[in-house]
Amino acid sequence: LGPGLSLLMVQSKGWPSQICWWGVWSLLILYGRGDFNSHWFFWQDFFGLWNKENPSGSVSSSDNFRNLIVSAFVVSVSVCLKRNIVGMHLGARLYA
Repeated sequence: LGPGLSLLMVQSKGWPSQICWWGVWSLLILYGRGDFNSHWFFWQDFFGLWNKENPSGSVSSSDNFRNLIVSAFVVSVSVCLKRNIVGMHLGARLYA
């Protein structure tokens, strides 16, 4: 894998990794205007709480929610890259 990718995988723990994956899953599952994005159980008619009888609002398709997801992803990836760069720099100084 090489030292850069190996170090990135070893250091991918804590809040940066959690926020990164939250952003990815939120973008894939929650964000949008489709039936699934508004109601995960839109296909069933038994419980009115989980279909179109209960309006979900416009949170899942708002620009502010998209901006929150993108900024969380960018910040967490930046922290992971910073940790990787610092680790490579200090590791090179240690073994040079």
